[in-house]
Amino acid sequence: MEYPGAILEDLKRFVVNDAPPTVYYIPDFITENEEEHLLQQVYKATKTKWTQLSNRRLQNWGGLPQPKGMLGEKLPDWLQKYCERISALGAFEGKTANHVLVNEYKPGEGIMPHEDGPLYHPTVTTISLGSHTLLDFYRPISAQETEEAPQTEENRYLLSLLVQPRSLLILQDDMYQRLLHGIQGTHQDLVTDRVANLSTAGSKAGDLLTRGTRAPGLVDIFNCLKMFMAKRLIGGLIDVVSNIDPGAFMPTDPPAPRRPLAYAEQNESDEERQFRKVFQQLAGDDMEVSPNELMNILNKIISKHCDLKTDGFSIESCRSMVSVMDSDSTGKLGFYEFKHLWNNIKKWQAVYKTHDTDRSGVIGADELPAAFRAAGFPLNDQLFQMIIRRYSDDNGNMDFDNYIGCLVRLDAMCRAFKTLDKDNNGTIKVNVKEWLQLTMYS
Repeated sequence: MEYPGAILEDLKRFVVNDAPPTVYYIPDFITENEEEHLLQQVYKATKTKWTQLSNRRLQNWGGLPQPKGMLGEKLPDWLQKYCERISALGAFEGKTANHVLVNEYKPGEGIMPHEDGPLYHPTVTTISLGSHTLLDFYRPISAQETEEAPQTEENRYLLSLLVQPRSLLILQDDMYQRLLHGIQGTHQDLVTDRVANLSTAGSKAGDLLTRGTRAPGLVDIFNCLKMFMAKRLIGGLIDVVSNIDPGAFMPTDPPAPRRPLAYAEQNESDEERQFRKVFQQLAGDDMEVSPNELMNILNKIISKHCDLKTDGFSIESCRSMVSVMDSDSTGKLGFYEFKHLWNNIKKWQAVYKTHDTDRSGVIGADELPAAFRAAGFPLNDQLFQMIIRRYSDDNGNMDFDNYIGCLVRLDAMCRAFKTLDKDNNGTIKVNVKEWLQLTMYS
């Protein structure tokens, strides 16, 4: 595997030789007094400055990043001096760092393999405070995964970097933009020969490092692009979806159109008649299912399946499901629309249970590619990572209600695309009215 990238002249002596290029590790970048001062400032911040996540908490300084860029705010002096010191090394191509994330990991806490997203590319610089951290790096999950050769976290693992207190780590290019990085949730780290910076980190294979009782902190410093980033991000999104073959997706056939009740009853099979009776009991006299009714139906049924982990279907997810299945824009599901949704849920439930290989009740990040492929949707790496961010928890696990909500939307969007792809050439042309109808009611 090749890792392109130009070495920074001023940092040549800090290159980690056993890692891909553009990885720099500078031990003792700050003094013990500077470390103590930084920690004091971090913990002097008000409670409202902290954001509590599932396995860590963080502070955000310099502005709040948005999908289209960041509305900047002035950094405090105690952070600005380190941004300027790091920028003077040439890490940000002549720009000055303007955004800082302070991540606090207590012993036993960690974060699943992930990427930080294009807003922070191509460089991240990290100062470690309070305790060591062992960063693990992984190849991204590939759409070429097969059931015979699943891409587990173990076989995607490449290397680790040991980040000692007061050190500076700089990651650029593929090492930051392509590979995933994570931290194991453990109290002790076993140093192996897969740690690429053993000598400069002052450790050796076989060392067992206990994470300090003082919560370690990672101060991540970036040059975060401002709001003019919008065009670049949109271009990046186009790149994400442009290398997908629409013919590889297998959305379900659209639900049958509504028919007069008398005609339907005369031409139905015994199975359809039986399902219609059940539907009438669920839907009531109006023979239509609203989002609230759908939520009650699904949550009542799912409560009987202890092997499926779920927080319950929310009203918002049920509104979304109704809108993408509502072929006649009534705001409710008729018999054929509901039957179509119901059959899909049963089919996807079987896929979910099959690919929940550890019987945890959720599908983990390593299990998701095969599950989506079995449901008819092979995804490329970037789109798959976007879906994980949208529908999975911080550990990369997708529970049943999010899994169904994601597949219902994915199925409907692919079906809409194939309908609009009149020439069957993998491209569509829509005007603004069609675009708004497609995106706003979904």
